[in-house]
Amino acid sequence: MIRFDHAIILVKDLTVAMTAFRSIGFTVEFGGVHADGKTHNALIVFADGSYLELLAPTNPALLAKVNRNDRGNFLFLFAAGEGWGGYALAADDVAAQATAAIAQGVALEVRPPGGRARPDGVALRWQSATVGESMSPFLIQDLTPRHLRVPDDRPLVTHANRALGTVSLTVAIPAGRFDAAVMRLTALTGVAPQTAGKGRVDFVLGDFRLMLQTFATNEISERILSLTLRGERDLSFEAGQTHGAALRIQADV
Repeated sequence: MIRFDHAIILVKDLTVAMTAFRSIGFTVEFGGVHADGKTHNALIVFADGSYLELLAPTNPALLAKVNRNDRGNFLFLFAAGEGWGGYALAADDVAAQATAAIAQGVALEVRPPGGRARPDGVALRWQSATVGESMSPFLIQDLTPRHLRVPDDRPLVTHANRALGTVSLTVAIPAGRFDAAVMRLTALTGVAPQTAGKGRVDFVLGDFRLMLQTFATNEISERILSLTLRGERDLSFEAGQTHGAALRIQADV
């Protein structure tokens, strides 16, 4: 079974970003430092178990040495600056899911186990798999209990802006790569795509909708356009408030 796990928001300074997101009503919790010591994160966790990850270098000076071809850490994601960096789909068995996807022609690479240390010293471990140079999406499987990586304490999943969970993620796909992207996600998720209008295909993963939107461009890269949260009221945020990540809350009706 494949589920939406989280989306990554790239920020240059974690402390500044945590303050910014708290100022617009989110409860933000420091997550910890990744195993390589070069990045750390903070989490905005929702009642449905999904979350937003604020990812930053542990030292801003590290961004001067960013190499998009260096996959040994997460710094390559910052080559395009702040904003959306990718999204994760949770799998019960990454190795099995990867084997099935590879058999269908997807160039999926199972990564060495990753991890980070929480502030309380608890070590977290996970298994992931990526497609080419993109983190949109990547698969993740917890090797330690998920509640250790994604806390579900009531105070942490309660937000002043009344956000409750994730509704949808929209990803822009260059026209020349659209069919391949649809094929890839079909293989990764095991879910049949639904045509949802001209140039758009949706994948329904439980209560979450992953929307692929094609566009004509000379660009070759895919990019996340926006994420919609479920909440008790409609609320939009300016890009400057969210470090370039288009984000809004939609009233749960």
